[in-house]
Amino acid sequence: MPNQREIARSLGIAQITVSRALSNSPLVTEETRRRVLEVADKLGYRANPYVTALMANIRSGRCPTDQGCLALVSDARTRAQLLSHSVYRTWWEHLEKRAHLRGYRVEVFLTGAPGMSGKKINRILTERGIRGVIVGNCSDKFFPANRDVFDWDRYACATPMEDYNTYGIDCVCTDCYHNTVMAFQHTLARGYRRIGLVLPKTVVSGSYVKEWLGGYLACQQWVPAKQRLAPFLGSPNEASPGEFAAWYRRWKPDVLLCLWGEEMKWVSAMGLTLDELAIVCLNRPIDSTFSGVEENNERVGEMLCDAVVNQLTHNERGFPAHSRTLHIKGTWREGGSLPEKKPTWRRRR
Repeated sequence: MPNQREIARSLGIAQITVSRALSNSPLVTEETRRRVLEVADKLGYRANPYVTALMANIRSGRCPTDQGCLALVSDARTRAQLLSHSVYRTWWEHLEKRAHLRGYRVEVFLTGAPGMSGKKINRILTERGIRGVIVGNCSDKFFPANRDVFDWDRYACATPMEDYNTYGIDCVCTDCYHNTVMAFQHTLARGYRRIGLVLPKTVVSGSYVKEWLGGYLACQQWVPAKQRLAPFLGSPNEASPGEFAAWYRRWKPDVLLCLWGEEMKWVSAMGLTLDELAIVCLNRPIDSTFSGVEENNERVGEMLCDAVVNQLTHNERGFPAHSRTLHIKGTWREGGSLPEKKPTWRRRR
């Protein structure tokens, strides 16, 4: 098993620098931390969580506890439901990779599975000494049903679901507001002026809608009042082509900001080309042909692991008095759905 000395030798740096990088010390630059993590992963380095916890407890004067396992808790009924969306799969895949690198394993606990419940899972975690919990993609009923069932003061916790942040749990999620502003800026730079927003009705009640909608409404201040369009709420699974066509005739957008690009069905059905109605994704699927913003969900999974492991290392348990949210910014990706808008010239009389 490779150790920190081997990583240090490979990079030509001191072992203390490697140790600090692996523990996310502010004394190490982000570039050095990235290089150390890349070499550690390449060499197959695995931290020993018991040693990490022991050293932290020696420094704090507290007794060590079992920290070798992180629990991913959800009220999904099956593992397939837990992984039902590519975003969720990316979160959990990279959470598991990061946990493995830091010396932990991840186990899934589903309160909606047959014979399971929040109360039973809480008992299992307590009996096994599991203290790290990631609250996964659950329904909006998870916390009301389990707020008093789990002994939250026993656990170091984090979640990728910003809706749950209202209950006091720390959150790591994508920066939807920033991503919307980025998409709007790129769209303006291509010459588009009548920029429309389309959001599914299913997201309107969640906290993310204020990020997408808030970013869009803020950006509208950059264009003249006559170019500010009302958003359309509905997806091809929720609204009819006729409803969308009526909105299109009323507002005459030349580009749509949407989530995944499902609206292409409407564009094609209306006989429009991308030169007439372009499409930009705010949550661009991996390997998509659309232009838009990729949310860097890999980083969300990694930072979820780090959020919980850092709490464990520093003997922090329960929800903090002031919950924190870490926003991960997206990356703009070019595709074929945002052709450059050719300027229209008017002949002077």
